[in-house]
Amino acid sequence: MKKNPVIIGFLQAAGLATYISMVVLLIKSQPGPDEPGFLGILLVLTLFATSALISGVITLGYPIYLAWKQKELKLAIKTVVSTAGWLILFVLTLIVTVLAG
Repeated sequence: MKKNPVIIGFLQAAGLATYISMVVLLIKSQPGPDEPGFLGILLVLTLFATSALISGVITLGYPIYLAWKQKELKLAIKTVVSTAGWLILFVLTLIVTVLAG
């Protein structure tokens, strides 16, 4: 079966956008104090670092597998570029939606 990097990129970008949306919903649902204390800042930075790790796994996990195990470097690069392209399209769509609303 031929792997289509455009479809894989779309699925990875959609997964990342879904994960980011869930984090935003979690943050928005929590009432917070005006001035966050030490634990609040620690929580935010820990969430940021964890999100960076999860985002990296979602975006780069499969391409690393392709390059390392399957020895398909070109397909891995095309998948990363496709994921980046889809993410840019998602961001532009969000910008247009926010500006129109």
